[in-house]
Amino acid sequence: MTNIEAIFIWIALYIYFSSFISFLWGFVFKKEKPIIWGWRLALFGFLPHNISMIIRWVETGHAPVMRSYENATLGAWFILLLYFVIRWRSKKLEVLGLAIVPIILLMIGNGLMSKPYLEPLSPPFKSNWLILHVLFAWIAYGTFCLTAALGVVYLLKNKALINEREVPFYERFPDLDTLDYLLVKTAIFGFIALSVGVGAGAIWAYGLWGRYWGWDPIETWSLITWLVYAIYIHLGVTLGWKGKKMAWLAIISLFFVFITFGGIGFIQGIHTTVL
Repeated sequence: MTNIEAIFIWIALYIYFSSFISFLWGFVFKKEKPIIWGWRLALFGFLPHNISMIIRWVETGHAPVMRSYENATLGAWFILLLYFVIRWRSKKLEVLGLAIVPIILLMIGNGLMSKPYLEPLSPPFKSNWLILHVLFAWIAYGTFCLTAALGVVYLLKNKALINEREVPFYERFPDLDTLDYLLVKTAIFGFIALSVGVGAGAIWAYGLWGRYWGWDPIETWSLITWLVYAIYIHLGVTLGWKGKKMAWLAIISLFFVFITFGGIGFIQGIHTTVL
């Protein structure tokens, strides 16, 4: 990592941390303005985050798709981008930052703990199928983070309706019916993206190793994650599950994404990222 890249990514981290504190302050003290400032700070921190990634892209000559640090910064970038898009559609959804920003901080922080050195793209990574694989995988994981964040907001809103003294603050949150709708729709969108990502990865693997599937740890847990969200969607669409059950399931299901990306990556295999 160059000094100039380090400066910009640390600036981004400090701004994201300030954003988290602002969100947390607004939630704890039931104030609207800190929530607004949390959103603004997250948006402001996105600028140095982008600059750091551009610097790395120029220095290495490739998109940040290798090793833990590059995957962490790219993944955080996609999660934030999806958050900004969904907030643009509805101002009431800016409160999702309360759950999204801590995830961003943990991801980038974990990436910085590895060795973020600069290196050219190795031959196995020079494939258009890899680009599709990484692109759709992070769209999926980013969407699943949003689904979990919606689950958190649903539980907070539902609890607030029980305690009438807290209702005025939570009027800034979307209503429960909207949250119920989004809990399923975002999961469906992420599931489709994950399906495309896994398929593109299989085609890439066939061209590289002559087989579509090798039961590598991350391949296996990606399949488990795919099945978990398939069950989640089935429960919501076919069996009509709603409310707190779907909210809790959205949060629990995200742990499978964390295992796939953060935990299994430490086990030796084709997808090992900690190098």
